[in-house]
Amino acid sequence: MKLISYIVLLFLSVLVLYSGIAQNRNEVRTKTLSENNLADEFFSLRTLENKDTVIYTRSRGDWWFGITTGANPGYFFGDLKIQDRYFRERPIISYKNSFGSGLFLGLFGQWFPTKNDIGASLKIHLIDKSFFNSYSDPYNDSLNTRFKVETSTSYFIFSPSAILRLPVKYLELFAGLDIEVLSSSRWVHKTQFDNTGAISQDQPVIIKPEKMRFGGHIGISYDILIADFNNEARVFFTPFITFSYGTDIFTGYNSSRSAVQARIGFNFKFGFDNVKTDTVPFNPYYIEPIPYLASTDALRGKYLPELITFKPLELKEFAAVVPSLPGITAESPTVDTVTIEKPVPPKAPAVVIRPGEMRRFNYESPSSTQLFERLENYLNYVVEFLRANPKATVRIVGHSDNQGTPEQNRERSIERANVVVRYLQRNGIPLSRIFSRGDGALYPIGDNRTPEGQLMNRRVEITVVQ
Repeated sequence: MKLISYIVLLFLSVLVLYSGIAQNRNEVRTKTLSENNLADEFFSLRTLENKDTVIYTRSRGDWWFGITTGANPGYFFGDLKIQDRYFRERPIISYKNSFGSGLFLGLFGQWFPTKNDIGASLKIHLIDKSFFNSYSDPYNDSLNTRFKVETSTSYFIFSPSAILRLPVKYLELFAGLDIEVLSSSRWVHKTQFDNTGAISQDQPVIIKPEKMRFGGHIGISYDILIADFNNEARVFFTPFITFSYGTDIFTGYNSSRSAVQARIGFNFKFGFDNVKTDTVPFNPYYIEPIPYLASTDALRGKYLPELITFKPLELKEFAAVVPSLPGITAESPTVDTVTIEKPVPPKAPAVVIRPGEMRRFNYESPSSTQLFERLENYLNYVVEFLRANPKATVRIVGHSDNQGTPEQNRERSIERANVVVRYLQRNGIPLSRIFSRGDGALYPIGDNRTPEGQLMNRRVEITVVQ
């Protein structure tokens, strides 16, 4: 157990040290593209010495590697018979069922593409020890004789698994096979005489446990992000619990002792991100756009941008009469007609496009995917900003509520993103500057059990990146 603790502490120390060095060296500013932690897609901005800006768009990678460790308590049951060479009245001793414990330490690998709901993993337990003690019924004699077997068994285990991503974010279900190869064992059969002062007589068990076992397991795990490295990789702490069952452990003397075990532990897994980079050259002639005010309209707890409109005053023509003053003669009184031109109504103030700021737009019905007035107005300002800033790009993510099958929800979310993409393309924005995807109902921000929460989840998210 101390060995496992030392290895885990050493692994964590190296990760923390490396994280600090990498962060100080890069001086990278990170912003998430969602309201969650770095377990999702996010981007980082880094300013170079020549004042150019590098944009790192990062998403979770497909391959993960690390260590796995924990405890494996179990229930050991079935016939267990051990030969006693000295107790002639009962040469074969039968033992009761019992509970046991153990520990394990090994290596972990995982392949899980972010766009898939199914992946695969492999665990190799370099050390997997199990312990259990079983007792027999006391023998009715003058010495009150009874028997005990103490066991210690180690296996090398090879465990491939299939993984299923569950609706709860970061929660995964996995199941697979266990191939166990015996590496060492120590079984001791003890004869105890309680009425003579608890004298114990030890005998090694000659017949060994089974050299190979086959079984299966099923379990559940949850990913927790704990570190981000060098703008290119991250580490997850993943607690898990599995239940396993396999072929018999011991079959000597016509025994059939088996076990059901629960492995409770955690993985530390490290993986490189899928990284896309884009460099924005420094423009010394760039002029910051003039900011305009915009109003917001509250809609069931969510704020959507809306322009303030002005109604100009209605101005009419009027006549100005020039009176005659005393002492001043005039040829004739005159009446001049003065026309005042109507002023040009002021333009409606523009929406401010702030790079890195995400805007959400919600859909009234579960099946709606088309543009509506507020969304279209906002996209017009996005188009203007992208035209004025040729290096800027836009990220579009469609979402859905849970009102439909997973495939229907995914198609709706993709169509909501595509409608925005097509509108931008019609207005001259090339597809190379547009990044879009649909996440279905995987990432709700509201309670899908209420109409208000469903409205919040039916959305498209737009982020301009510069």
